[in-house]
Amino acid sequence: MSAEIILIIRFLTVLSLYAFLGFIIFTLWKDLEKTHNKYGSIVLTPITVRDLSKDESKDFRENEIFIGRDELAQIRLQHDESVSNIHARIFRKSGNIWIEDLQSTNGTFLNGDPIITPTIIVSGDQITCGKTTVEITSKNNPLITEI
Repeated sequence: MSAEIILIIRFLTVLSLYAFLGFIIFTLWKDLEKTHNKYGSIVLTPITVRDLSKDESKDFRENEIFIGRDELAQIRLQHDESVSNIHARIFRKSGNIWIEDLQSTNGTFLNGDPIITPTIIVSGDQITCGKTTVEITSKNNPLITEI
């Protein structure tokens, strides 16, 4: 074989390797784009929080909702002095909705029982922070999907 033929074979081999790598990168990019489009537009089921003392309701679609007197809390209980600034957190995880006490002074109660660790909420549960009780509901009844 002459040197020119070997050079052409090397060039074609390198060119085919680059084409193969380009195809792999293009395929991965398209797959990532499909996944983002599929899961990037998920609309979360609203969580309805109803203050039982005022009979007021509000819907939340966030993954995390804070309860407290602080102005950063989505559920503000500024009228209740026995509620901590950031008292508790409601959050979504693994398809379920959970409640967690954030080391509040007077504790957080789920259906009258104190919350010690993060606990799954079921639609219709009542959460008490200080002297205020709120009821949690969702269109997905119950909120629990798996344990």
